[in-house]
Amino acid sequence: MGIIIDTNIFFDAENSRFDLKNLEKFSNLGESYISVITVSELFSGVHLAKSADQRIRRTVFVENVVANMPILDIDFNIAKVYSELFAHAISSGKRTGTNVHDLQIAATAISGNHVVLTRNIKNFESIPGVRSESPY
Repeated sequence: MGIIIDTNIFFDAENSRFDLKNLEKFSNLGESYISVITVSELFSGVHLAKSADQRIRRTVFVENVVANMPILDIDFNIAKVYSELFAHAISSGKRTGTNVHDLQIAATAISGNHVVLTRNIKNFESIPGVRSESPY
């Protein structure tokens, strides 16, 4: 058991709206992890930078994050859980409000019995079987 930190927490940290030291408050839930999906979203932010300076700052930030946190890959079991969550979202008519990346992060959390730490609780509360908390 542990916590998976959602991408928006890192966006907030990069923009000085959240101090990553506050993650210590959640140490009772276990180790902190990031999903490989979060890594891809963070690097997408690097590629979408509006200036060379911003790209450099984001690159340094992202590389620091990935160097200091365990990254959880998508494996066979996570892929199976994701397929169930995706099918549930489609069949329940919630597909338009459900982000594929959020479903993949949720599947990772469910597979490892982790809690998703996110600013966007609403994005995860409609996903069956996932537990989420806000650090704010």
